[in-house]
Amino acid sequence: MVSKRTVLVVGAGGSMPYDYPSGQKLVYDIASQLGRPTALGNLMRDLEFTNDAQLAFARTLRRSHAGSIDAFLELNDEFLAIGKAAIAASLAPLEEEEALLRKPDWYHYLAQKIISNLKNGTAEQLTVVTFNYDRSLDYSLKLALENHFPASTAAKFSALLKIIHVHGSLCPLPGDANSSEPYRSYGDSSVERIQQSAKSIKIIHEHNDDSPELGLARAELMAAERVCFLGFGFHPTNVRRLLIGGWVSRLNFPLYGSAFDMTNAERSILAEPFNGKLHFTDRTWGCLTFLREHAYYLR
Repeated sequence: MVSKRTVLVVGAGGSMPYDYPSGQKLVYDIASQLGRPTALGNLMRDLEFTNDAQLAFARTLRRSHAGSIDAFLELNDEFLAIGKAAIAASLAPLEEEEALLRKPDWYHYLAQKIISNLKNGTAEQLTVVTFNYDRSLDYSLKLALENHFPASTAAKFSALLKIIHVHGSLCPLPGDANSSEPYRSYGDSSVERIQQSAKSIKIIHEHNDDSPELGLARAELMAAERVCFLGFGFHPTNVRRLLIGGWVSRLNFPLYGSAFDMTNAERSILAEPFNGKLHFTDRTWGCLTFLREHAYYLR
């Protein structure tokens, strides 16, 4: 069972094993495809963004050397509408169920642990705080439950899953009782649904420090007995907002974070706001290896 209240804080690196791009790769994909006869360029025209508007955005984005589309839009409000549409139009077509099934990785590992706990009749004490717009983890866990248990049991267990999308998501999935927003089926890339998805996401600077999602995330972190960061980029604004309330200073347990491809210096700098409580693991470990090496987090 998950015997202690556990929070997984997930960033873009968490979705990458399932064919979603890193923040830097998303910048490249958008900048190189907009305003051209590409699937993304065509879809953006269907969303009523002209070639000229697309090219102006792509040109500025490419020359900015931004590490993520969010970081770029934070300082370029004039591109907010087209930028959010480009994010939704880039990510929604990547929602392929087969991509979640053909390559077992950490979603599968997590689902197996959750299902084992539920079979034993133990209440889940696991919360996922994700900074990702995509819903791949949500759908993967929902799929696992629906195909492992009878329908009524699966629906009850799905309702127990705590996944907080701090910056919103590409619309709630059907059956999400915790949201009043219009839902979008996984894999639905229709123009109308992508328009809804663009409205459902929030860029970092659109949030204030007291947004409902951040409040929920901080409440879970303050009550947690175990916390780890998976594929998280540690953007300074996101870190500052998570740490509001001073919960780190009251911790009596260490925090752990995956650090894929980070240098020692980068890890030292990113750990500074956590008052010596955050410990990074081996730079060669992906999310699956991280969870397997910290298997006690899911006991």
